[in-house]
Amino acid sequence: MKKILFLILLLPAFFGCNLQKYNIQINLSDGDTCHWNMLSCTTVREKIMGSEFKMNIISEENYNNYVVGQDTQGYLIDMTIVDFNYESRINNTPQNNNDNSRFSVDTLKKRMMNVPFAMKLTRQGRISELETNTLFKRIYEEEKSFSPEEIEWLKKFIDNLFGKDGLKGQMEALTAIYPSDPVHKNSKWKTETKIISNYNSSTTTTYKLVEIGEDYFLIKGHGEIKTCKDNKEIDLGYMSVIYNLTGSIESTIKVDKKTGWIISAFFHQFLDGTATIVKGQGISSGTTFPMTITHDLIIK
Repeated sequence: MKKILFLILLLPAFFGCNLQKYNIQINLSDGDTCHWNMLSCTTVREKIMGSEFKMNIISEENYNNYVVGQDTQGYLIDMTIVDFNYESRINNTPQNNNDNSRFSVDTLKKRMMNVPFAMKLTRQGRISELETNTLFKRIYEEEKSFSPEEIEWLKKFIDNLFGKDGLKGQMEALTAIYPSDPVHKNSKWKTETKIISNYNSSTTTTYKLVEIGEDYFLIKGHGEIKTCKDNKEIDLGYMSVIYNLTGSIESTIKVDKKTGWIISAFFHQFLDGTATIVKGQGISSGTTFPMTITHDLIIK
C-alpha cells in the first residue's frame, strides 16, 4: 500500500517534468547578424483555351539581417539582399532572364543587392513596419530612359513582389510562427497571416511543437490558404487577371533554442483554382481557366 501511495505521489512530479513549458520567441542582441539562404521552386500549371501551359521558376536568395536596436516591441533590423539568382522555363523552354534589357531579372537583381532596408520585427515574428523606399529608388529611379508609363507599370509590378505590403506578407508567412504563450511538447497554437501579392490571400496555420532538442525546437505546421474575396485584378503587362485559389501549406521548422531564429525550414504549398481574364491580348474578357500552383521553399 505504501509503495502504491509513493508512486501516486511521484506522478505529478513526473508529468510536471515532461510538461515543462518553453517561451519560444525571437531573442536577439544588438549587433547580431542572422542569415537566411532560401531556395524556392514554383510550378504553375494552366489550361488556356484547351492549351496546356506550364511555368517553372527556381530562385535562390541570400539575406543578411543586422540587428540595429530593440525596444519592448521587438527589433529594428536592417535587411539586405546579398545574392539573388533566378531561372524560369515556360513549357520547358528556358527564358532569357540574364539579358541586358532594363526589365530583365538580372538588371533588377543588380540594383536590389546590398541595399539595406529597415524592418521592425516583433518577438513573435510579426513585421510591424517595413521600409522599402530605398530599394524602390535603386530599381527604377536610376533608369533615366524609362517612360512615365513604364515607371508606373514597374512600380506596380515591384510593389506586388517587394513593396511594403507584398514583401511584408511574404516574410510574415515564414516568420510569424511563434506562440503567444509558453508551450510544452505537443502543444498546438494558431497563427493567421495575409499575403498581398499577385494574388491576395490569407493563411490560417496550426503549429505543433513536436521535438525539443539540446539546442533547438522542432515545429510542424499545417495551414489552409484561400484568396481574399475582395481580390482586385492584377496587371501582368500583357493581360489583367483575377485569381480565385484555395489550398494548403505544410511546414517543418527548426528554431534555435537560444535566439529563436529559424535555423532551417521546409515549406510545401499547393493551390488549386481559377484565373479570370479581365482584359488581355487575344483572349476574351471574362475567360476563366483552371490553374494550380505548387511551391516548395527551403531555408537553411
